[in-house]
Amino acid sequence: MDRISRRQMRSDEARTHKQVLDSMEDDKEHPQDLPPPYTGPPANYGDTNSAPQPGFMAPPYQEGPSPTICLGVPAVTPAGSQVVLMPGISGLSDLPSQTQCPHCQQLVLSRTNHKPGLLTWLIVGSLFFVGCWPCCCIPFCVNDCQDVEHRCPNCNNLIYVYNRI
Repeated sequence: MDRISRRQMRSDEARTHKQVLDSMEDDKEHPQDLPPPYTGPPANYGDTNSAPQPGFMAPPYQEGPSPTICLGVPAVTPAGSQVVLMPGISGLSDLPSQTQCPHCQQLVLSRTNHKPGLLTWLIVGSLFFVGCWPCCCIPFCVNDCQDVEHRCPNCNNLIYVYNRI
């Protein structure tokens, strides 16, 4: 008796499942497999004659002189003397950078060395002042709190010091 009722329940479940699937296939109003059709952009899309939208308006583009880029090329002054412009010397940051050494005149990738600077000491003083004196050594261990010396790997001369403050 128990087996018959189980078989009947299984067949009823199978019929119900089949009916649900059939009703989903017959549902023309809400197809499950297809995305909605693309109708295209609105009629006034890209129209420049329409009213401007509220908000920030960018200023009109004004063409001006193009910037001059100096690449270590000698420039002749009116007096006839030559001045060599060193690119990137003042633009060095905390990362090793390619630049021309002013001492050996070679194009090099600078070697960086971190040294405590004004920012390091200001952070140490601030930590000590607010009572975090056990943490006062941390700025000496964090490279982002220290100044950066750029040295030439060929002649080992100082090229530039990047000060955080």
